[in-house]
Amino acid sequence: MAEEITISREELYRLVWSKPVVQIAKDLGISDVGVAKICKKLNIPKPGLGYWAKKQYGKRTRQKPLSPLKSGVPEKYTIKGSMDPNLNLTSEFIEKQKVFEGKQVNKIVVKQALRNPHTLVQQSKSRLGEGYAYQGRYSGGRNCLDISVGEDSIRRSLLIMDALVKALENRGFPVSIKDDHRDNTTVIINDEVISYCIFESSRQIPNRKRETDRWENLYEYIPTGKLTLKIKNYYHG
Repeated sequence: MAEEITISREELYRLVWSKPVVQIAKDLGISDVGVAKICKKLNIPKPGLGYWAKKQYGKRTRQKPLSPLKSGVPEKYTIKGSMDPNLNLTSEFIEKQKVFEGKQVNKIVVKQALRNPHTLVQQSKSRLGEGYAYQGRYSGGRNCLDISVGEDSIRRSLLIMDALVKALENRGFPVSIKDDHRDNTTVIINDEVISYCIFESSRQIPNRKRETDRWENLYEYIPTGKLTLKIKNYYHG
């Protein structure tokens, strides 16, 4: 962020109704609490809780109008100082969630057997069984949780997903599968839509049995058994 950013009331109003405050805070280099304080100072209405979740699912939403500028309300605000790239931004929501997650009773435990799986996990289990392999990893494609793993890791990845999806929804964070091939598994946390997946790394070795010199036949890909939980969102900067 530059040393100073001056933003008008109209500009900030358009921003807070175009994307979640958490994302705006990252762009401006301040906390979401800081954005809320500026909105209050400039008398800018913000979307209520659940607004972005409704937008995500295509439900009807209402944007509150920006009221005329009142006496004593500034037309612009200057954000001073630069953000330390190592700064650990926080908020009241994050601090409360950290306390909740720190309690032993709320620990997320992956079970040894897939009994009474979540509907999305059961749906994905059948899709992965019929899925296709690319570079040694199976993926179920559409209508399947975002999982890309070797055949021997399918069961373990489903167990992990089952524990995670149930834990997220028990915390009030809805998980869904979008009907496309890119970033299709999402969870909504504090009105921010987060895409995530489970991915297994693989080793690349020369393919001694190749029948052609086409690029895709040059190597074999051997899954390593190492699973990674990835958050796939990208924010500029």
